[in-house]
Amino acid sequence: MLALEPGVRVTASHVVRPDDPRVAVTGTLPALLLIELMAQAGGLLIDQKGEDGEGALVAGVRRMHLHGAARAGETVVVECALTRKLGEVFLIAASARCGSRRLAHGGILLRRASLRPG
Repeated sequence: MLALEPGVRVTASHVVRPDDPRVAVTGTLPALLLIELMAQAGGLLIDQKGEDGEGALVAGVRRMHLHGAARAGETVVVECALTRKLGEVFLIAASARCGSRRLAHGGILLRRASLRPG
C-alpha cells in the first residue's frame, strides 16, 4: 500500500511477476484479475480495523472501462476513492495504471459482510 486515508481514498501497487500463475500465456494480467485488484484495494477503505469475521464482497461493477493490460514486469498502481455509502453497500471509484498508461477505470460496489461460519 502506498497511501491510505481510511474511509476516503487509498493508493496501492502490485508488481506483475512473470512467474505469477495468474499471468496469462500472453504475459499479461487478465482483465478480471485487474478488476479484482481494484476491488481488494477498495476493500481497504471500508475495513473496520480488521475485526475478526468481517470482510467485503464484490456486489457489482459499474461502467468499468478497460483500456489495456498490465504486462509481466510492470507495476500496477490502483487508486480508489469512496464515492457513496448506502447502508452496508459502498460505491468505490477505482482506476488502475502502469506509469502514465491508463489500464482501467470505473465503479465497484462492495458490500460489508460477516464471514463468520453459520
